[in-house]
Amino acid sequence: MNIFLRSLFISASLNFWKMQNLGLCFSLLPLVPGGQKEKSSFLLRHLQYFYSHPYLSPAIVGALAKEEETFVPEKEGEIKKLKDTLMGPYASLGDQFFWDRCLPFVSVTACMVSFLYWALAPVIFIILFFPLQFWVRWKGYKEGYRLGKGGYIFFQGLELPRRGHTIRRVTVLFIALSVFLWAFTVVGTAYKTALSGFFSYGLGILGVLLGFFLVRIRLSPVVIFYLMSVAFCMLFI
Repeated sequence: MNIFLRSLFISASLNFWKMQNLGLCFSLLPLVPGGQKEKSSFLLRHLQYFYSHPYLSPAIVGALAKEEETFVPEKEGEIKKLKDTLMGPYASLGDQFFWDRCLPFVSVTACMVSFLYWALAPVIFIILFFPLQFWVRWKGYKEGYRLGKGGYIFFQGLELPRRGHTIRRVTVLFIALSVFLWAFTVVGTAYKTALSGFFSYGLGILGVLLGFFLVRIRLSPVVIFYLMSVAFCMLFI
């Protein structure tokens, strides 16, 4: 548990020289051996360049902790290889799922809720996002420690790319609905009257269809959000 809690701060000492190396070493300090020579070897081993996604890094920390508990000098090259093998793919997987899929979805959902009551928006954001990332961190650490080199199997089972694709589609739908709600909440009564009936519903449906089309051509949800915001501003202002 001590190692896992330390891994939550792996990006706290981010630096441009070796990125998350200090955070990684800090996470593994409870495993530092007693002898002076062994301590030096341990620190040199884990103060090398390291950079991965902060939410998936605990899985690497768990795998390294497993290897360190049975460390012999002959395994030093294997530990370095393990870090180098996992940090790149985990960084890519985490960036795509959390930054490009989950974060826009949670942000747009919070925006939709803000139309009902603005004070609920940050609460919804925290409720949707933080438990998910904490679960991935904790479960990733446990599976990384249990499986060691095979910890990647856990993330394979989660099917994050497939789930991320679904989240992306829902995000676009929510973006269209958010802008639609904004249009009929913020603009004046005269505009609401002018755009009532079939035209207003048609405009909302058009926004949703346009959103799905933009997803099909692989445009980022963030870009879609700004494009739709600008379009509706031009219509209603």
